[in-house]
Amino acid sequence: MVRQKKEAHATIYYVLLIVVVAYLLSSIINLRYSQILMSLALIILISAGRIIRNNNHDYNHDNYELFLAITMFLLAFFGETLKLYSKISGYDWLMHLVGGLYLGVIFTLMINNKENRNNWIIKLLVMILIIGLLWEGAEFLADKNFNTMMQTSNLDTIMDLVMALIGGMITFLVTLKDYKKKPIIRKKIIVKRID
Repeated sequence: MVRQKKEAHATIYYVLLIVVVAYLLSSIINLRYSQILMSLALIILISAGRIIRNNNHDYNHDNYELFLAITMFLLAFFGETLKLYSKISGYDWLMHLVGGLYLGVIFTLMINNKENRNNWIIKLLVMILIIGLLWEGAEFLADKNFNTMMQTSNLDTIMDLVMALIGGMITFLVTLKDYKKKPIIRKKIIVKRID
């Protein structure tokens, strides 16, 4: 049963990746720069989550992670195709919230693999902030070079970062109880005395 569930999750991930790659190719053909940037970000996030997930067998939030990956794609797809980013005030913030949730999952998996758990929420939020700043830099460059209008104001940029951090905090709270249960394994060096 567990193996079938893992295979089903893997299949859904691969189908999602194929759909996102097809969306990327369509965006390249039609020279839609904001969609190209969004597609590339989705491919990186979904792939990174899958790779890190495969290396962490103790993580038990598969449905949460899968739900977030699908939600990110659907928000991006409908946001671009139906022009929801310009029609609904704050739609962009929802996308950044879900992005922060997903980054929280990825970074929680990475941090869970480490022995030192001190200040892990700070590490989580700093990593999300760094990725958020890189994303905002990419939006800025896309606006300057391709007139995409991804950044509408300084307030938009600040709220994008705040929403990503809120997403990271929500992930922290969701995964906290499992994190506390997992024992810390310390390596012990055993020295044998030879007489």
